[in-house]
Amino acid sequence: MKELVVGADGFIGSKLQQELNCEGTSRKNPLYHQNHYLDLSNFQESDLPRADVVYLCFGVNGSLTCAQNPQESFRINVDSTIKLAKHYSKSSFVVWIGSTTVEWSTDHYARQKLTTETVLRTLPNVSIVRAGRVTKENLDDLIYTLKGLGRNKIPGVKLWGEDEKPYVK
Repeated sequence: MKELVVGADGFIGSKLQQELNCEGTSRKNPLYHQNHYLDLSNFQESDLPRADVVYLCFGVNGSLTCAQNPQESFRINVDSTIKLAKHYSKSSFVVWIGSTTVEWSTDHYARQKLTTETVLRTLPNVSIVRAGRVTKENLDDLIYTLKGLGRNKIPGVKLWGEDEKPYVK
């Protein structure tokens, strides 16, 4: 089974790629990086490597980052995710990392995650991990969950991690 991690240069994606020992995509300069170069703001379906299971681990992360540039983050977090999931779900199994913020927040990040989740739930061959806050301490558990869902091709929504609450200053 050929697996692919889209976003293999991020916190979660790099650990998942290492655990799976598989190919990945990166937005870093392809001349200096071993992963497939993929610019998520501007790609064609012909740019995409083939895989049996695809883990979507990329995105503009966090409420503050998305609020600073909501249009750019929407294009990556919503448009690019949906385009990739629609492409891959035709012939592959897709695992996407959502967020528990869809359950309680109304900020840009939560709205983007909710919009994406709403579309991905209508696609075949998709597993959504509605994740709570990911830290260095719980990353291995998330990787175990992602790997299990992908390798066993379990569709639907899986709640993972502690229920998140808004940050309190």
